[in-house]
Amino acid sequence: MPGYGFSAEGFGVGIRCAEQPDTHVLLHRRSVHADGAGFAVEAVAPGLRLELDAVEISSWDEQWLPDFFAGLASGYAGWSGVKEWRVAYLAVGATFHRGGHVALRWELRPWLSMADSWEGALTTWVEAGEQMRRLAADLDDWLPRPGLG
Repeated sequence: MPGYGFSAEGFGVGIRCAEQPDTHVLLHRRSVHADGAGFAVEAVAPGLRLELDAVEISSWDEQWLPDFFAGLASGYAGWSGVKEWRVAYLAVGATFHRGGHVALRWELRPWLSMADSWEGALTTWVEAGEQMRRLAADLDDWLPRPGLG
């Protein structure tokens, strides 16, 4: 990973942490419909397993997920602060670090209105150049914008 990974339900896009290979995020069980798309997210690290069965994104959202990663790939020379992509149950924050690596913080939250619900986050590290470009291309391939794919 990054790249296509095989899950029990079929193909998806996996992001394996460069610093700790046991840590990864898998986007899988994709469904594309007229106004957006849905997919499941699995985030795994030693002693931690987070799952969201249904993340819905809309073609009216501020930024399509593959476009966010394409923007990160084009900024391979670096940036300041955190760049963020967010929908109701999933957020991805990207921070550039010295040495050409990007920390991708994946935040999962299954409920927005329940006070006793869980939320969790983990970070994967990706090389800012070719590895990020490959990830952006894989996401663009796997999650086409409705009406274009």
